[in-house]
Amino acid sequence: MSLNASPAAGAKDRPLAGILHMVAAACAIAGIDVLSKLVVGAMPVAQMLALRAGFVVLMLLPFFRGAGGFALFRTRHVPIHLVRIACQFVAMLSFFAALQHLPIAMVVALGFSSPIFVTALSQPILGEKVGVARWLAVVAGFVGAVIVVDPWSARFDPLALLGLVAAMGWALAQILSRILTRTESDAAILLFVNSGLLVGLGTTAAFVWAPVSLDHAGVCFLLAVLLLASQWLLLRAVRLAPIAVVSPFQYLELPLAILGGWLLWREWAGSHVFAGAALIVGSGLFVVMLEHRRTARAGGGRRP
Repeated sequence: MSLNASPAAGAKDRPLAGILHMVAAACAIAGIDVLSKLVVGAMPVAQMLALRAGFVVLMLLPFFRGAGGFALFRTRHVPIHLVRIACQFVAMLSFFAALQHLPIAMVVALGFSSPIFVTALSQPILGEKVGVARWLAVVAGFVGAVIVVDPWSARFDPLALLGLVAAMGWALAQILSRILTRTESDAAILLFVNSGLLVGLGTTAAFVWAPVSLDHAGVCFLLAVLLLASQWLLLRAVRLAPIAVVSPFQYLELPLAILGGWLLWREWAGSHVFAGAALIVGSGLFVVMLEHRRTARAGGGRRP
């Protein structure tokens, strides 16, 4: 694994390579979902995430010197890095707190409303034009999220709203990542976010720390391996091919996570979750298709 990729490292598109990286990332993230549910009931969420972040930073250290050492922290975009870290901090705590109490299918389905938030926020933050068709997709995605949450029935759990908070946080982080990849290397982006998360999560976990068994520490280490791998794979995917080409393959996470939940806990979400998830995924894919057509018209099919 090389962390030295620069913003110019994806100038020539390699669609198949980008798709394979995104598929691998989806598998890694599904593994994180399933393994996390194994330990979130045994230790505080902040503690589990702090241990995971600590292992990630330790694994990054061997790459630190070769990738530029402390020069990696020299950036003109410190505020963007810090806001991105804060967004991921809130998103992670919200997602795993929901995962602690809700079926994995419901939490992951709500997480996939993130691309819909990205579309809704791209106009005020990035200044991108959002046409009527994309706004209709956003509305459809929100309707799907409401169906998943199911607020009108007796089975409604307010903790499901944490899934939407997580989706919003990830959407903001993704938008900021798009800005950072124009000027920052993979190593700088990964080092900033993981170091910042370690500080924030470590401080939070200090107030709720509990004894950790060797088995649970091992799971946290494996989670760190999968997290670092998924972060790198996602960055490489968007460098190797246009986002519109690779994005649809991130939805593989949902069926993989549902399968893991059924195999390990015999969890099977209600029909409303599958109906809402279908609407969310369909809306997301529609946005991807519109984006692909827009960039093809604007650049003659070249990568934006």
